[in-house]
Amino acid sequence: MRNTTEEDIKAQAAITLTSASLSLLGGLTLLVTYFRISEFQTSVHRLLVFLTIADILTAFGYILGTANFLRLDHDKRISTDPICEVQSFITTFSSLASFAWTSIIAVHLYLVIRKQKDFLGRRMIKILYHFIGWVLPGIYKLN
Repeated sequence: MRNTTEEDIKAQAAITLTSASLSLLGGLTLLVTYFRISEFQTSVHRLLVFLTIADILTAFGYILGTANFLRLDHDKRISTDPICEVQSFITTFSSLASFAWTSIIAVHLYLVIRKQKDFLGRRMIKILYHFIGWVLPGIYKLN
């Protein structure tokens, strides 16, 4: 097995920074589109906005982590620092939130198609969705 060289590390960092930046840009474009075009402001699109926010946080976490990794000296990469801990929280939380919002969207679409009714007009459903999408991943990450 070949050892990873500094050149390999920089190439991998460049790929990570490029893909995360494109994800961030795509997510921001989706948000701008949602808020600018009123035809897109439906209940399902609103759920996609929350999924997009979680994905934007993930991309931001990858950018933060990679930039921090490149900033540190080779000797210091073994230990943790506050930026690394923040980046870890952001990416773990946002990945869990993304999974939760994807599941919420799937269940919501099933209920809408099966029951022929849009449940997002009900306040309790909105509260439940936000609890599952944001609070549960935060609680899980903090434990």
